[in-house]
Amino acid sequence: MCHHFTTMKEFINTISSNISWVKDIFTIILTLTATIITFLTYRRARATVLQPIRTEVTKKQVEILTEILNFLTKHSHAAKWLYDYVNLLSLNREIILDDFGLCKLNEQERQEVNQKIGGWVIFLNNKKSDFVYIVGNYDEYQNSLKTAGKRSGIEYVDSFIKNENAGLSVIFFTKQYYESYSQISRFSDNPLLPAPIIKQLMLIKYDGKFNLLLNLEEVLVSHIKSYYNLFKSNEINYESVSSLNRKSYEAFEINRFKHDDSILGLKGYIRTHLRIDEKW
Repeated sequence: MCHHFTTMKEFINTISSNISWVKDIFTIILTLTATIITFLTYRRARATVLQPIRTEVTKKQVEILTEILNFLTKHSHAAKWLYDYVNLLSLNREIILDDFGLCKLNEQERQEVNQKIGGWVIFLNNKKSDFVYIVGNYDEYQNSLKTAGKRSGIEYVDSFIKNENAGLSVIFFTKQYYESYSQISRFSDNPLLPAPIIKQLMLIKYDGKFNLLLNLEEVLVSHIKSYYNLFKSNEINYESVSSLNRKSYEAFEINRFKHDDSILGLKGYIRTHLRIDEKW
């Protein structure tokens, strides 16, 4: 009994001698607990305040992503139809050959070109770094040539063919190309969309832009020179022209940037973001 009393006394003495240290520990624990409670309360209050904003953003995102999926569905059978590459190549081919006087368009063909054309890009230097987009039809393009006093016809194509570094000063785009490019640009510039989705949209946008401004030109220049050789050797006929057109199309398909992976990636990110494959 006496031993127990002595132990208690020693314990009390120990506490008494370290009372300031013990108080500091308890003060720290209480302060830390109060801080954690305050932080958790703030987070909950903040989440409550921001919840209506998040709900509206999510609702808007669903609307935009649904619009993107509907847009892509229009071209889901083949990614190349997104930018109308078949007509893009044939339209430029027909207009440029008409300009050079190698294959003049008849009235029906002119009307068909007018229905397809969305406008043209004028390059202001040989490096293709400066250019302007012009929206208009074929008749407006022809009028612009007269206003600018641009040379065309056989006398111009001769010097063009002899120039090893010959390049085009103008490239044409179809209405469908312009519509697709404008839509994708609008989607990619939307700040409400998640970054991975914007990245895929930007890839599709700039791949389509470079296909028009750069990759198409190489094929067209080669096509003009090959057609000119057929013209000079008097070998223009249905079979030779059809064969040349097919080779040019195949060359463009090889040269151009493809969109299949970007479109698949875009659809995948949208499905993940909308949690389409998750069990509800």
